[in-house]
Amino acid sequence: MTVVVVGGGWAGLAAAISLSHQPRAVTLLESAPQLGGRARVIKLGGRILDNGQHLVIGAYHRYLYYLQILGVDEREIFDRQALSFTLFDLEGMTRTLKAPHLPAPIHLLIALVRGQGFTAQEKLAALKFCARLSWRRFVCDPHCSVADILNQYAQPPALVRALWEPLCIATLNTPIASASAQVFLRVLRDTFTRRNKDSHLLVPRCTIGDWFVAPATDYLLAQEVSIYPNTRVVALKIEDDVVQGVTTSDNQFYPAQRVVLATPPHVTASLLRGHPMLDELASKLSMIPYEPIVTVYLSYGPGVTLGMPMLGVLGGTTQWVFDRACSGDDGTFAVVISAASPLRDQTNLTLGAHVAKELAQVFPHLPPAISIQVVREKRATFLCTPEVQALRPSTKTPIGGLLLAGDYVDTGYPATLEGAVISGYNAAQISVQ
Repeated sequence: MTVVVVGGGWAGLAAAISLSHQPRAVTLLESAPQLGGRARVIKLGGRILDNGQHLVIGAYHRYLYYLQILGVDEREIFDRQALSFTLFDLEGMTRTLKAPHLPAPIHLLIALVRGQGFTAQEKLAALKFCARLSWRRFVCDPHCSVADILNQYAQPPALVRALWEPLCIATLNTPIASASAQVFLRVLRDTFTRRNKDSHLLVPRCTIGDWFVAPATDYLLAQEVSIYPNTRVVALKIEDDVVQGVTTSDNQFYPAQRVVLATPPHVTASLLRGHPMLDELASKLSMIPYEPIVTVYLSYGPGVTLGMPMLGVLGGTTQWVFDRACSGDDGTFAVVISAASPLRDQTNLTLGAHVAKELAQVFPHLPPAISIQVVREKRATFLCTPEVQALRPSTKTPIGGLLLAGDYVDTGYPATLEGAVISGYNAAQISVQ
C-alpha cells in the first residue's frame, strides 16, 4: 500500500506520523520550501520569529499525544501554568481571573467568584451562564451566533466586553456577532469542565518550529517517510471513482492507493475541481471565507519584561500581549490581533506605531521600542460562523482512497493547532481501514 500526503502543515505531519506506523510506503509532498504551514518560523529583519504567536492549552490532548510519540518531553518546550490571566483596560480598569488547583469545573467557578475587577452582578451572571450551559450539555441551536446566546442568557454588556468577547475572538478568530455559538461552547466545555489541567496554559520555551515541525520531520525521516519540499501537486488521477495518485508541477507522477489532501480549502478545491463526483465538494470548499490574524513584534531591549507570560488589553486594537522572554527572545513582546479584517488597509508602519502607543498607555514604564515588525497571516483561519460550519467537509470524500485533512475539516473545533492535528489523525485512521 502506498500513501501520498499532500501538504506539510500540522495536519499533514500528523497524518504522516500515524501512517508511518503502518506497513506501507508514505510520501509527503509540500509546495513550500519548509514544512509547518501557517504555524512555522520565518526570517524577518535578520531574526527568526514565529509566523504569528500561537498558544497551547492543556486541552490539546491529541497534540500532546503526538509529542509523546515523537519522544519530546513537554517540559522541554513548554512551561505549564495554571489558568491565570490579567486584562488591562485602556480606560484604566484591571480585571484578573486565577483558577485554584481544584477539580474542574469547580476551579472555574471559584475563579469567577474570586475574579477581581468584576461586579457582583457580572459574577452572578457568569456563574448562571456556566450552570445553564452545563445543564444543556453545552449544546445550542447550530444557527446561533455567540452574540445571540450571550443575549439569550442575559450576560451584561460589560461582562461580554471584558470576558466572553476576548475569549471568543481568541479561540474562533471571529467576531461574536457572527461566530458560531456551538463551536464556542465546545471550546468552553473541553477547556473548563473536564479536568483542571485542561485549562492550563503551556507557555513556549522555544520558537514554534521546535514545538512540532522539527521533531516531526526528524521522526518521519527516521521512519523512512519520503519528504519532498518545493513540490506542488497540480492534479489528481482518478479512475473508476478510485484515486490512483497525484501529478506535480514538474510533471512527476506519484502513484498511490491512498491520498490525503492536507491542503487549505482553496487549494483542495482547485485539485478537486473537474472531477464530476467532486465538483459539489469543490464548490463548497471554495465558498469558505478566511479571517486574518496580525502579530506585531516589539523589541525593547534585554531586561524589559511584562512581569507575566501573557496579558489581555481591552478597548483598543491590541488584544493579547505575550512576553517572549520564555522563548529566548528577551525584551520582545508579541501583540496578537485576531479577527483583523478591519486592519487590512492600515500600513505596517501605522499599525505598529499605534500598538506601541497603546502598550505605552498601559505600561508607562516602557522605553521606546527599538524595532517594530508586523506579520500578517491573511488566511490565518476560516471564518467560524454557523454558515461556514455547514460548509466544512468530512474526512471521507466520494472518491475511494481520497481523504481530507486540515483544521477546516469538520472536527467540531475551530481552526486551531489541535483541530489540525485531530484532522490528520482521523485521516490516517480512516486510510488504513
